[in-house]
Amino acid sequence: MTDMDMTFLRVIAEGDLVTVDYTNAMTHPGAFYGVPGTGQFMREVKDDKVTAEWQTTNALGLMQQLGVIPAG
Repeated sequence: MTDMDMTFLRVIAEGDLVTVDYTNAMTHPGAFYGVPGTGQFMREVKDDKVTAEWQTTNALGLMQQLGVIPAG
């Protein structure tokens, strides 16, 4: 993937945890299961350092956008 343009839709922090909803637009020059997509990640931050991260990716939406599988 090239020309990545990540847009943060929401950033929510509570205690040691920060969660970010985002979209990610990019050029798809080759095979990556066929899709750029959307996702969410959550980070644990302690003493101004990221100590853990969890991430999700909308793989189904990515495959539909690339036309690998039909939408709907």
